[in-house]
Amino acid sequence: MTELLFIYIFYGVIILLGLIVLGILRKKTRPPTYETLQKRLEALSQELRALSKPPKNGYDFFPRVVKVFHRLGKLIYDSVMLEQKERDSDMSYLTSLLEGAQQDLNPYRFEKTSVEIAGIEAAQEKIETAIRHLEKIRKRNVLLQKRHF
Repeated sequence: MTELLFIYIFYGVIILLGLIVLGILRKKTRPPTYETLQKRLEALSQELRALSKPPKNGYDFFPRVVKVFHRLGKLIYDSVMLEQKERDSDMSYLTSLLEGAQQDLNPYRFEKTSVEIAGIEAAQEKIETAIRHLEKIRKRNVLLQKRHF
């Protein structure tokens, strides 16, 4: 009788651990909302603005570029996830803008110096366009929600 009780407790613990792991996976793979995506885009825009100013030393420039580059990669991933969830073609335009900004920043990771900031300014312009486009998407969604409810 006690063996059967231990087996049931053991299986219950396994099921509980499986549910916890599934909950964590679901939380980590959930796409962000439009609001959080816009906040992260605005923060990235601020970082690019600060990056276009001449740094105090050359050693500080490259880690900052790499940091911005990786944040931009995470934003691209999140926008693709949101695009697939919503099946929204306007989000694909936003994703292409972000990928273009990442391509503009790519040379700075390896060879360009902080003096040549034309690529950083082009990336900044694309990020600003993406922010405006995301604002249009949010306004459109508000209108669609009012129409359907």
